[in-house]
Amino acid sequence: MARSIILVALLVGLVAIAEASTYRTTVITTIIEHHQSQSEMCREEMQKHPLNECRRYMQSWQSAVLLRGNAGNVPQECCEELENMKDDCMCEGIHQMVQQQHQKYQREEKQQEQMMKKAEKLPSMCGMSQSCKFHGNGF
Repeated sequence: MARSIILVALLVGLVAIAEASTYRTTVITTIIEHHQSQSEMCREEMQKHPLNECRRYMQSWQSAVLLRGNAGNVPQECCEELENMKDDCMCEGIHQMVQQQHQKYQREEKQQEQMMKKAEKLPSMCGMSQSCKFHGNGF
């Protein structure tokens, strides 16, 4: 009898472990699927709103800083581009824009860090409440 109770308890324990493992797998799968769908949504969003005016501003800002040490305000067209993007994708779009500039112009690391810091501030410079934070130099 005691042997049967131990065997049943062991069987119940194994079933509980299997159930917990199945739940964990489901949760992880859901998180991965959500991340992929978010990335897809942002990719589509960036195709619709390529941030051309913001890209031009960042290029002129970088040139102005190198030549004169300062640059003007963010153009309204850039702010409108950011406002037209979905909030969930704005920072990813800005980050991608700066990465593309980095690949195209191969700037020095210090210049690239300055550009990334400036890019983080674009939404707040446009009077938006959202802010972006890129880790390290963003690359």
